[in-house]
Amino acid sequence: MYDKVSNENFDLVFGSRYELNSGSEDDTIITYSGNKIFSFIGNFFFKLPISDILYTYVLCKTENTNKKI
Repeated sequence: MYDKVSNENFDLVFGSRYELNSGSEDDTIITYSGNKIFSFIGNFFFKLPISDILYTYVLCKTENTNKKI
């Protein structure tokens, strides 16, 4: 994530526990299912391209997020 912000000039990078060949050790079937349902709702209604809406890792350049539009 740091390489994307530093070297590839991204302003904001989202990470996920649910990418290919990954997961969360503390998930139960209920929390996993709930996360999938809420992620689907977020993706469908708000066009959020994320796979882990309940616990997303975010890294950003703070100087860009603090700018006033």
